[in-house]
Amino acid sequence: MFYTTPAAEIQMPIASMPNGERAWSTIELGLNIPLFLVRFLNKEHQHTRHLLLSDPHDLLPMALAMKISNQELLAIGLLSPDYINGSENYQLTWLTSIWRDLGDKRVFKYRCQNGGIIMNDTFALEALAPSSRDFKCIVALSAVVQ
Repeated sequence: MFYTTPAAEIQMPIASMPNGERAWSTIELGLNIPLFLVRFLNKEHQHTRHLLLSDPHDLLPMALAMKISNQELLAIGLLSPDYINGSENYQLTWLTSIWRDLGDKRVFKYRCQNGGIIMNDTFALEALAPSSRDFKCIVALSAVVQ
């Protein structure tokens, strides 16, 4: 969830925002939760774009939609808050895959490019310790898993 104010809106030429998009100079993070920075390539225009998502459940449908459209998923970064990464600030970690718990769809496991694993319950303000849970890979950066 993101907040902004009318004063933060940037007036852009309509031609540069043909689908009714709006630009903002400032957003506020509404909740202290993990966020996802998604980098993708629009193959038609050879233009790289970035999206910031707040719900991990949106990643699979978005990745599948990109797979069938003229876009290529390039990277997903986990922007994790302090209670997940053990620091005093948000930290960005690039992911290699995202896994969903088969028994509890609120629990996700993120495999990181640095070899680490981060587990999180989307509704609990805490990181989870690795356990013997069963997970299914829903997004892998080399391919999108259905």
